[in-house]
Formats: sequence, C-alpha cells, structure tokens
Amino acid sequence: MKHTRNTIKDYQMTIRWSEAEERFIVHFPAFPLVMADGQTPEEAAAEGSDALGLALDVLYERGHEVPQPDACDLALA
Repeated sequence: MKHTRNTIKDYQMTIRWSEAEERFIVHFPAFPLVMADGQTPEEAAAEGSDALGLALDVLYERGHEVPQPDACDLALA
C-alpha cells in the first residue's frame, strides 16, 4: 500500500487581523509553530501556504512524523 503525501490543502488555515502588528496573521492549528503574515488576506494566505509547504517538505525529507490532516477549509477570523 502506497502512502500518500499530505499537502497544504489538507490543513486548516486561519487568518486574523492583528491590530498590534497592523497585518493579517496566518496560523495552522495542526502546526502551531508555522506562522506567516501579509498586508492583505490573500498575501497572508500565500505566505502561509509557502511556510507550511516548506515545513511539510522538511518533515518528509527527514522522515519525521507529519500531523494528521485536520481540514481543507480556509477560515477568516
């Protein structure tokens, strides 16, 4: 049985506005240490996707455990 590789589309992304930073902040519940930001929700989502993609690449390349997928939705908070 071949194991399928999880992608960024398998994980929930939350985007919220930060008054303190005056930017949109991206957070992934399954990856609490992966964060990104942007001036618009779209920019933040793109930066977040890049950051999560890199995190997944590193986990797979090093043979580390990859968190189970949690959702396929984008949530604006």
